[in-house]
Amino acid sequence: MSPKNNLSITTGVDVTTIGYPDATPDNLMIIGVLFNSEVHQGFSDSPHDTHPFDAYYVDAVDADKVKGDLETWVKFNRPRTGFIYLFGLPIKRIFFDTPLLIGKTTVEAEVNRFLQTEKVEFYMDDKLRNTDTQPPYTWVWSDTLIGRHTIKAKAYHSGGITSKTTQEVIAFIF
Repeated sequence: MSPKNNLSITTGVDVTTIGYPDATPDNLMIIGVLFNSEVHQGFSDSPHDTHPFDAYYVDAVDADKVKGDLETWVKFNRPRTGFIYLFGLPIKRIFFDTPLLIGKTTVEAEVNRFLQTEKVEFYMDDKLRNTDTQPPYTWVWSDTLIGRHTIKAKAYHSGGITSKTTQEVIAFIF
């Protein structure tokens, strides 16, 4: 069995409407499972043997990527444009898009959840400030600093792939 040999699948399911809003049709995998026809009785409430069901053994499994590569990206969840962060608490601003940080603030980055991410590095003015290996990827900015600065998040994905994003901020961290 091979999904490459005479496999034709037609579906009208839009995966973005069933809990996968960031899925794209270019990033699909076909997984084929061949079950045998021999029925085996199973029970979902062992050891009482109640709730019977029919079980079938799997004879073969194969998979193939349909097309495309997963999109690599990293973005800031905090701080976001258009907000003031008062000791880490977001307040919507009316004027200016540049985030204003007052007091200790947690910087949080998000990566494409379909990729295996090894780590996210956080930079401030191109100086490494923190490395996080577990989601949510965060850095607590508590060093005293005043003025306009650039923060950067750089994500390292499996296979040596990297992605990065930058954000200008105005900081009054004390």
